[in-house]
Amino acid sequence: MKNRVVANYSSAIYSSEIPNIYNRYAYKYYNDTKAATGLNYNIFAVVTNNARASIYPQNGVVTYGDVYKALPFDNTLTVCRMTGYHMKSITSYGSSHWYHVASNSTMDRNDIADLLDNSTIYYILTIDYIALSDYYSSWMEIPYTYYEEDALPRNIFCRYLTGYPNNTL
Repeated sequence: MKNRVVANYSSAIYSSEIPNIYNRYAYKYYNDTKAATGLNYNIFAVVTNNARASIYPQNGVVTYGDVYKALPFDNTLTVCRMTGYHMKSITSYGSSHWYHVASNSTMDRNDIADLLDNSTIYYILTIDYIALSDYYSSWMEIPYTYYEEDALPRNIFCRYLTGYPNNTL
């Protein structure tokens, strides 16, 4: 399995880039599967944690093992609901890897916080590691969690990697 080719790509994909690429892929996965899952939330943003390694293609090939080294954990993709007030807690305390859906851009956590209204309800995509953490779980509602193997971050990353970096997410 680790030797399965997932993409032909000749340049390194650095660990600092992977979370932002994955965030866009997670949103694409949500859009590609929402009809089958019955979901139709207006997703505001996607936020995840860091990758554990860079991807260095050998002979222009990225394997499943390369992606696994970068994204080794079995975190599940999760839809979360919260107020802008609570979401500001994530931006001040949590990850700096944000993808803002409306602008189709990666944003710094401070820029995301500036867009939030305290009383508005927002939906985000994140991994269950963040959604279920003690700090967030008391006020973050989880209307949907993807439990299928295809929705693990490394598998989402593999699914869409073939078009990187020229894909239009």
